[in-house]
Amino acid sequence: MALPKPSYAVHKPLPNNLYLVRRTTDGEILVATPLDPTTTTTTADHAKTTELIRRGAGHAAANLLNHENLVSVHDELVDLPLPLPGPGPAPRTKGATPPQRMFLWDWCDAGTLAGVFASVPPPSSASASASASASASAGGGGDDAPAGYLPEGFVWHVALGVLRALQWLHGGVREVYGVESGGGGGCRRVRARGDAQPDWMPVLHRDVRAENVFLQHPRGVETYGAVKLGGFGRCFVSGSVAASAATPVVAVGEGAARLGLLRESMGRWKREGLGLERSARPYTQGSELFALGAMLYAMMVSRPLPPMEECDRCGCVHLTSNDAAGYTPCRHKCWPDVNIDEVFKPLTGYTQDLKALVTLLLRLNRNDEWRASAVLDIAWGGYESWAANTEDGRLHRDIYDDIWFRKQNERRIRKRQLEEEDVGALIEVHEESLFA
Repeated sequence: MALPKPSYAVHKPLPNNLYLVRRTTDGEILVATPLDPTTTTTTADHAKTTELIRRGAGHAAANLLNHENLVSVHDELVDLPLPLPGPGPAPRTKGATPPQRMFLWDWCDAGTLAGVFASVPPPSSASASASASASASAGGGGDDAPAGYLPEGFVWHVALGVLRALQWLHGGVREVYGVESGGGGGCRRVRARGDAQPDWMPVLHRDVRAENVFLQHPRGVETYGAVKLGGFGRCFVSGSVAASAATPVVAVGEGAARLGLLRESMGRWKREGLGLERSARPYTQGSELFALGAMLYAMMVSRPLPPMEECDRCGCVHLTSNDAAGYTPCRHKCWPDVNIDEVFKPLTGYTQDLKALVTLLLRLNRNDEWRASAVLDIAWGGYESWAANTEDGRLHRDIYDDIWFRKQNERRIRKRQLEEEDVGALIEVHEESLFA
């Protein structure tokens, strides 16, 4: 038997025809986007969208966008009256619009990663440059070396969250969390990987950037709230099944392409590399992992990564590493050349495991062999080592700590209830003996 549908109430209107809606069963705040397929459309795109919604595409989208690290669709409403807008800062309270069809999404109340970049000033460029030069001349390290930009715990948190989101989009695989009682009254973390969804068709996000990484405030004892990948306007749904290795998961350009063209693009890229025109270069799962690496680089270094491939302005390649062969320094002034290994070397505020993870991600541009699941396993090992072996790591609280805290609270409440029941039973027995 199907569960009863939750009820909702409008919490607050927002600009751009959006609303905050409160789920009455648990108080969760969601953001509502009205969409009425019966409305007369004036553009071909809107007409196409409303027709797809009428045919049930919303249910398919909700099945796809159903993950704790994606901005997910929670429900579809067709019968909730919305308040009429009125003059002044607040909407009119009398009257309401006719009921509208709405999608309810996660409300990411802490903004985006781009907002974090905008609100946290980077280290002084002059002092950082001087420290880096001194450190490099001394062979790296040193007390004057800049520690880094954003805290390592936050960098790990974003890395793990986005990797879980990509693991779901690329392979239909979800992480399973849990805690078990351990020795000495502690807990043991249980991390497992669920089975892939049957017949899952991999999805390439194609727009992994800081503006599309949404954040929530903590809901419990965890240090940081949930990280959610959003901005699905450029997604590409492949025509292959994730379990099949015969069909490449690759996109070219912004539109659809024939399977033969996709295969040809991948082969030409492997043969020609940067000699292949940009419009014909493949976009792969590795491209998304590289995009994550570029974000993490900015979180650590406080400046964006230069173009991975040839520069639009001068045609030079500005990104290299110590083991790169045949690198030619750029003589122009559009972008400074970046040696990843040398940039990371003086950043004393980050563990070697985190630096190694980002270095790996930055090697995966247009790669079609590495998968998010494999990178996630590497990242998890590095994160656990940081959490166990550093002072900041031991103070950090994540989803496992929150689960354990809630379980402990439930046990304490249950124990108190049992004690109260036992006391009540003793009082009842005593009263019966008095009147016997």
